[in-house]
Amino acid sequence: MSRIEAGKLALTLQQTEILKVFEKSADTLRHFADAHNVTLSMCYDPQLPKFVSCDPGRLRQITLNLLSNAIKFSKSHPGDPRGQVLLSIGYSDQGDLEFSVSDNGIGISSEFIANLFDPFEQSAAVRRHDFGGSGLGLAIVSQLVEKLGGSVDVESQIDCGSTFTVQFPIVDAEGELDLPNLSGKTIASLKSPVDGLPCFKKFIESCNAEFKIFETMDDLIKAAQTQDDNVVYIVPCDFDEAADGSAPLGHSAWTVPEKSKTIFLSNSQDQLAKQDMAGEITLSSSPILISALIDTLVGVFELEFPKQDIRQSSIRQLPKNIRNGDGPRILAAEDNQINRVVLTSQLEQLGHSPIVVENGAKAYEMWERGDFELILTDCQMPPVDGFELTRMIREKEAKECMERTPIIAITANALRGEGDRCLSVGMDGYLTKPTTLDDLRKTLEQHLMNVNLVQH
Repeated sequence: MSRIEAGKLALTLQQTEILKVFEKSADTLRHFADAHNVTLSMCYDPQLPKFVSCDPGRLRQITLNLLSNAIKFSKSHPGDPRGQVLLSIGYSDQGDLEFSVSDNGIGISSEFIANLFDPFEQSAAVRRHDFGGSGLGLAIVSQLVEKLGGSVDVESQIDCGSTFTVQFPIVDAEGELDLPNLSGKTIASLKSPVDGLPCFKKFIESCNAEFKIFETMDDLIKAAQTQDDNVVYIVPCDFDEAADGSAPLGHSAWTVPEKSKTIFLSNSQDQLAKQDMAGEITLSSSPILISALIDTLVGVFELEFPKQDIRQSSIRQLPKNIRNGDGPRILAAEDNQINRVVLTSQLEQLGHSPIVVENGAKAYEMWERGDFELILTDCQMPPVDGFELTRMIREKEAKECMERTPIIAITANALRGEGDRCLSVGMDGYLTKPTTLDDLRKTLEQHLMNVNLVQH
């Protein structure tokens, strides 16, 4: 904020693939949304140009700020109806690029909207619910949008949610979105499922396919009995989870013929992993990413089409077992919620299925119950910090003659001597915050390789 007000914030304008910017932003907050019991959906106009000239970093910052606020203010308790957040990207009436973030959260009073974008301002409702934050997020959004030549507006009603709408002029438009030709194909789903799939109707029709809606799951199952190779059925795995407390798995659970083309949706990574192991075709929801849906449909219909990939290119060079998600189990302890989201995303991009908890006490409980090959821990956490966690683990390992588990500190303290302190209490190494994906990968590979050498 200080850099903006001092006129020192420079923009980096470049040809930007805008779909990737929005998808990366939504994907980053996938776990944050799930932790708040919020369904995050994304709607994208396939007629938008593939490239425009903008600052991708600042566009992503604006999107992340708006989305994280919407998720935070729409959270609900487990068992209650999920909060709903929709990111919608398309054209404005004037032909500009327009994207909006809508939620069904606590809303904003009309008298406060005039001060909404002022620095350090927070509404009484935000303070009353103790959401935290500095009151700078929306002020930064407003300033960045203005520097990019755009505008931001808000509509809101108390207890009914809010919609933030951002518009930018489209500069140097180039290319079209790469879409497969699904002529003669049908994509079938349920009416108004919780996963936001109806947002893709326009996209699916742009691929020359038919988008068909069934009123009930029974209707969809009945239609699937025909086993038509030109029809794919998209089924939410946890569609009736609230009814009986269990999520169905695969064709047998839904009595869908195994030869029918079916894509199963879930926002649970554990559930998706079980489905993958059972040979089912799966797709992460909340949000469903267009690039992932394209890949999945192309694979189901066995079409020739370039594979989409919104991940960093460095991920593609990882060893085969890491790429397939067969890497070692990693336990991580981090008390900051946003840092937990980032760390979870990084570990998953590296192919792991991480367990991330909020303090050393919970990490110790998980370590006692689980079989983890490495632990990542923040150093400063109440009530049990990373140093105490390490001492407790090393004492039990020595007492019970257990194999040593590598423990890596992730610390914000980069002062001289901090690394020595980590090693002196029994840790095996340390990383400083912010931790880059490449540094994390190298550290994990180094210490996991040492574990393999000892075991063999």
